[in-house]
Amino acid sequence: MDDSDVYKALETLREYPAITEYIKSFKGDEGFMYTTETDPDRMAIKNQMEDVLDEHGYHSGASWGCMMRDIQAVLTGVITVEQLKEQDRIRLAF
Repeated sequence: MDDSDVYKALETLREYPAITEYIKSFKGDEGFMYTTETDPDRMAIKNQMEDVLDEHGYHSGASWGCMMRDIQAVLTGVITVEQLKEQDRIRLAF
């Protein structure tokens, strides 16, 4: 996963409030990649989310999950974008 994917996704999500709410409230037992939604509305949002945020289809389950959890952490206020960028700088230094 390219760290810039998270920042691009956060920018993109400004145009998709339903996807943003889906990510914020997500509690699927199988993670973002493998959870099967049964509610038709949530299924549609999940499909749209995958189309919008993984338009080239190159994410593995692991990279998708990492990206989505970073996005969720920012959207729910667990971490700020600035803190996430600082963590990325520290990680890239090693």
